[in-house]
Amino acid sequence: MRLALQMGRPDFGKMVQEISQTELEWWIAYDACEPFGNDWRRTARQTVILANVHGAKLTHDHENQMIPGWDPTELKQTPEQMAAILKGLNIDVSNK
Repeated sequence: MRLALQMGRPDFGKMVQEISQTELEWWIAYDACEPFGNDWRRTARQTVILANVHGAKLTHDHENQMIPGWDPTELKQTPEQMAAILKGLNIDVSNK
């Protein structure tokens, strides 16, 4: 689906029927080298490459260190927990 979005195709089902297994494998390999649809990952990869060009000895693992512990699928707090914390701050937002 990310490939369909990247290509501007809302017809994911039709695209699946049109693309061959080999083409899909090539796109998966391309995404592994040059991630698309993920600005954070792409920026981390470019940063590691640029640092290595200038003599650093960074590895692929350093990409994950750009945003330590970041996982977009993992909820850290529920909306209710966030609301409870904000209510506990007693912030006065009135215009005085």
